[in-house]
Amino acid sequence: MKLSDISKMKNENMPDPLTSRLDTAEKLQFTDPKQAYDIAYAMCREVSSDKYPKIFLRALYLKSRAAWLMGKFEEAHFGATELLEKSSKLEDLGYQAEAYNVLGNVNLHMDNLDQALEHYRDGLKLAKVSHNSRAESSLNNNIGEIYNRLNAHAQAKEYYEKALRIALATGQRNGIGVAYLNLGELAMKDGQLDDAMKRVNDALHVFVKDHDKVGEAHVLYLKADIMLARGDMDGAEDLYIAAEKIEKETGDQYNLLRTGLDYAKLLILKEDYKAAEKKCHTMLELSESLNSSSLIAQTLSLVAKLYELQGDYEKSLTYYKRYHDMDIQNQKENLEERLNHIKTQFRIEHTQHEREIFRLKTVELNSKNKELQHLYDTIGIISEIGRDITSTLDLEEVFRKIYDNFNTLMDASYLGISLYDKKSKIISYPMFISDGKRQIFEDASIDDVNSLSAWCIRNKKEIFINDYLNEYTTYKEDPMEHRHGKLAQSILFVPLEVEGKIIGSITAQSTNRNAYTSHNLDMLKTLAAYTAIAIRNGQESDHLELEIKQRKQAQKELESLNKQLSEMSYMDALTKIPNRRHFVDALNRELHRSIREQEPISVILIDLDKFKEYNDNYGHTAGDTCLETVAGILVGSLKRKTDFVARYGGDEFVAVLPNTDLEGARLVANAMRDNVELAELEHAYSPVSPLVSITLGISSSVPTEDMTLERIVQLADQALYTAKDMGRNCIASNINPISDS
Repeated sequence: MKLSDISKMKNENMPDPLTSRLDTAEKLQFTDPKQAYDIAYAMCREVSSDKYPKIFLRALYLKSRAAWLMGKFEEAHFGATELLEKSSKLEDLGYQAEAYNVLGNVNLHMDNLDQALEHYRDGLKLAKVSHNSRAESSLNNNIGEIYNRLNAHAQAKEYYEKALRIALATGQRNGIGVAYLNLGELAMKDGQLDDAMKRVNDALHVFVKDHDKVGEAHVLYLKADIMLARGDMDGAEDLYIAAEKIEKETGDQYNLLRTGLDYAKLLILKEDYKAAEKKCHTMLELSESLNSSSLIAQTLSLVAKLYELQGDYEKSLTYYKRYHDMDIQNQKENLEERLNHIKTQFRIEHTQHEREIFRLKTVELNSKNKELQHLYDTIGIISEIGRDITSTLDLEEVFRKIYDNFNTLMDASYLGISLYDKKSKIISYPMFISDGKRQIFEDASIDDVNSLSAWCIRNKKEIFINDYLNEYTTYKEDPMEHRHGKLAQSILFVPLEVEGKIIGSITAQSTNRNAYTSHNLDMLKTLAAYTAIAIRNGQESDHLELEIKQRKQAQKELESLNKQLSEMSYMDALTKIPNRRHFVDALNRELHRSIREQEPISVILIDLDKFKEYNDNYGHTAGDTCLETVAGILVGSLKRKTDFVARYGGDEFVAVLPNTDLEGARLVANAMRDNVELAELEHAYSPVSPLVSITLGISSSVPTEDMTLERIVQLADQALYTAKDMGRNCIASNINPISDS
C-alpha cells in the first residue's frame, strides 16, 4: 500500500477530525513546514498509539519529516528513531521505510554517507515489500544523492532515473519534481547547462503546480547557479533573492543560509563589497544560531576572503583564524559522526591547535593545515573504498575491491577477512591474500585458543601487535599454530560489527616489526565499518531473494490447497457431482440474474423410484453404485455448459437450467428419463418398472422481484409430488403434468 493511500483511508475506528488535521499538515509540509510540524507535534501528544496506531504513526512521521525540512536535524533524528521503534512494534513496514528515509536524510546532511546509505537501503527493501511507492521513489533519489556527492555521476543518474520512473508510474508528483531537480543538478555538474536548465524548469513546473514552496526554492537556487555558470550575474541575483524570500516564508533556515552564502559570493564577484559584507554578517548570525560548525566555518571563510579582497588584512586574519578553528572542530565532528574513528587522536590535535593558533606564524599555520589535509586525504581514500564496496552486493567483488585499494593506505603483506556463523560457532576465511595470491585456510572454532580471529570475535575487541613473538601471549598459546608462509611481525585485527552483532573480522599484517601506529588501527576500524555494511548488504540480499522464493512457493501451495478445499466443500463425495450447498449458491446466482435480465429459469427435481427397496434388496454398496451411475447419466443429459445438476439429498437430484422456458425444460427432463431407462439398470423389486426409473418435477417461470429460491424449489417439489401421484416414472410441471407416453 502506498503511503498516500494510507492518508486517504477511512478506518471506522479513526475519528475524522484527527485525519483531517493530518491531511492539513501533510499539505503544509512543503509550503509552511513549521506549521505542519506544530500540528503533527500536537497530535503526537494528544493521540494514543494504542488506541489510534495509524493516526499516531502518521503524526510521528510528519513531525520528523517537517523537522528535517526546517533544518532541525537533531529533532528529526529523534522523531524518526521513535517512528522506527513504534512502527516496528506495530509491524507497519510502510512507516518503517519512511523512518529509515528520514534517518538517512539526517545522516546525509551530516555527511555520514556510510550510515545514510545503510538507512536508505534498509528503507528501500521495506518500501518494496510494503509497496510504498512514494518512499521507494524518494529512497532511490536519496541513494542517487550519495553517489552524486561522491562524484559517481553514472551511478547517481541511474538511481535518479529509477526514482523518476517510479514517481511517473504512480503519480507521485513530489517525487517527479525531486527527480527532475536532481537530474538537473547532475547535468550542471557535467557542464550540460542546456539540459540542466530544461530539467530544473520541469521540476519548477511540478512544484509550482503543487504549491510546493520548499521545492520551488530549491529550483530557484539551482537555476541561479546555472545562470551564474552561463555568466548572467544579474539573472542569478534575481533568482537568489526569489529563493531567499521563499525560504524565509517556509522557515527553511538551513537552505536560507546556503542561498545567502552563494548570493554573498555573487556580490563579491560583482565587487559590491558593502552589500556583500552586510549579507555575510547576516549569514554568520544565522549559522551561529543553527549551531552548525560546518556552516559557521563556511561563513567565516567567506567573511575572511571578503576583508582580504578589500585590503583589511587585520580583520581578514582574525576571521581566517576563527575559520580554521571552526573548521577543525567541524572536521572532528564529522569524523565522530560519520566514521566513528580516530576520534581521540583528532580531539588532541584539535585541542593543541586551538591553544596554539594565535601564536603560530603563517608558515606554522600552513604546516599544520598540510598535516590536517593529509589526514583528510586519507579519509577521502577510505571513503572512496567505502563507496566502491557498498555499491555492490557481490561479496567476491567486495573482497577484490578492498584488496586492490588497501595498500594505498598502509603496508599489508597479508590482508584477510573472516566470517562468523553464530549458529554453528564456526569461523570461515573467504578472503586471505598474501603477495597478491589467495590463501586457503580451514574453518576454525570460535573457541580455538590459537586463532587470533577467534580471539578478536570472542572478545569483540581489536588486536594491535607490533612485535609478534614478544606480544602473542596476550592473544594465543602456541605462537606457530595457524601460521603460514613468512612470519608476520605486525598484526592488526578489527571485529566486523553491524547493529551490535559481530559477523567476522578483518586483518592487516606486515612482515616488518613496528609497521603500524594507532592511526593505522583507526583507518582499519573505518574500513571495517564499510566492509561490515557491504557484507551485511550482500548477505541480506541473498537471504531476501531466498525468502521471496520461499514465500512465493508457500503462497502457491496455499492457493492450491484452498482451491482443493473449496472444491471439496462444493462436491458430493459419493457421486462426484455438485452437492446441495453448491446447488443453493448456483440457483441464487442464476435467480438474481434472471430477475435482472427478465429471462426464464427452470428447476427440475428428480427422484429415483422406490430406491429404498433397491437398497434393502441389493445392498447399500450396490445402491451407492446405482446413485453414481444415475448421477453420471443426468449430467450427460445436459446440452449446455450453463446447465447444472447436483445431488439434492439421498436419492434426489436437482437440475438448474438458466434462460430455459418450460418447453426447453421438458426436453431436458424427457432426455434424462429416457437415458436412465436406456441404461437398463435392473430393479426387480420396484412396482413401477423392472428397471431403475426416475420421476421428475419441473418449476419454470420468468421470476419477479419477490420470487425466492425457496419458492422455486417448492413449486418443483409440488410438481414432483404430482408426478408421483400419477404413478411415477413420468414428468410433471408446476403448470400441468406430462404423460408417460
